[in-house]
Formats: sequence, structure tokens, C-alpha cells
Amino acid sequence: SQLRSDCLGVGLRQSKCILDHDPGESALVRFGQRVKGTDEGNGWISVQFKPIRANLNHVLMDGMKHVFPASPDHNERFRECLWKAIQVECLCAANGCTSPDINRLTAWLEEGVSFSDQQAWLGLNDGKDKITPLEALGRSAGDPMLFLDSVLLLVRFGDFPGAGGSTTQEVIEVALQRTPTEEHARLLWVNAWKAAAANRLTWTLANADLFFDGILEQALDVALYANLEGRDVEEARRRTAVNQANDRAIATPI
Repeated sequence: SQLRSDCLGVGLRQSKCILDHDPGESALVRFGQRVKGTDEGNGWISVQFKPIRANLNHVLMDGMKHVFPASPDHNERFRECLWKAIQVECLCAANGCTSPDINRLTAWLEEGVSFSDQQAWLGLNDGKDKITPLEALGRSAGDPMLFLDSVLLLVRFGDFPGAGGSTTQEVIEVALQRTPTEEHARLLWVNAWKAAAANRLTWTLANADLFFDGILEQALDVALYANLEGRDVEEARRRTAVNQANDRAIATPI
């Protein structure tokens, strides 16, 4: 009330620079919330802050209230808000080695369908240079059983990891090496990550020309690691062979 602000709270910074915003989707101290900190002088307070999953609905609604239905790209912007909320929920769960809130994820994922022409709408927001919800869970050190229901749900709505070209081991390979011990759960887990590999390959075939060289080869390698077969795999092989032949032709001196 003293600030006379209609904002949700105070945004965090990564340094003593007002422009150095913390990129975390819920890096916000809400008005009325208490945090521990150290007075650094000059009006700055250093805090150890972790995103609070209970704030996610507020973060989501705050983002969506700025999107006007009359805007020509409002469907895409609504989907982006929902995607960010799903991403933060999964990042927090992965970091804390706890299960994501399946009811919250289900509600957001089903809501996203209404702003798209397909159920697998997560794929419309994937492929960018950021951690996808599925990638966050796949890289977590937590017990796979904690994430099984969420992984199955995310894959069903089109999510996939790794299209950004990570320099570390592929997420899908990591996940397939860390399976649940119970047989039925193991089968569900393996099939889900195989489906994620298929999602990635399908997306990559449609978008490879927009990204860096080698993205199709990476997606194909992951698909083969997951023992995938079918039309997309054959098409990826054909296009990869063409690309390699073209590269050899360019490299051959005249």
C-alpha cells in the first residue's frame, strides 16, 4: 500500500543492477511474503530464494491478464503463459525431488488444448533454447517413480526434451538408463520416453531448416537409441544421407 503499486510483488535481480532480472518464471517476492535476507547496503537485500510452487497460479494469471483476446497472436501468448507455468512446476519438482502436482498439470495441459488445434500442443512451444518440462524431470536425480505419472501426461500432450542441442548426454538416453524397478512401471516409463523420442523426431523433421546444422542427425541418433522404427525414422535417414552427401560435395576441392 505504501508503494501504491498494483503489481504482485518485488521481482528479484541476479546482481546489484536493476536491469539484471532473474529469469526464473516465479522469481518474485509477493507483497506480504516473508523471506530471510542480508542487508547489502544501498537499498539492496541479498536473499536465498527458491520459486514457491504455491504461487504458480498467481504467476500464470498475472501473465495471462496482459494478453487481450483481440490480439492477433493471443492464442500463442496464452499457450506461452501455460507452458511457463508447467515448466516451473516441473523444474521445482525436479530440483526438490518431489512429484509435480498432477492435478495442476492436468488442468493447465487441458486448458492449452483450447488455445491450439491439436492435443499435442506442448510441441508448439518446444524446440526453443530452454529447458522443457519433460527435460527437467528427465535430468532430475529423484526416483523415477516420483515422476512417472507426470512424464506420461507430458508426453501425451506432445512434450519432448533435447531439441536445443545440449552438450551433455541426451535426456532421453539418461531417462532410459534410469528406469523404475517395478516391471509394469518400468514398461510405462520406457514407452513414455520412446514416445518422447518420436515426438522430437516428428517435430525436428518439420522444423530442421529453421535451426542449426546437425539437429536432425541428433534427433535421429536418439530415435535409434530408443529403438524406434517407422516412416519418420526412414525419412530422417534419407534426409541425413542427403545432407552428408551435400557436405562431402562442398568439401571436395575442385
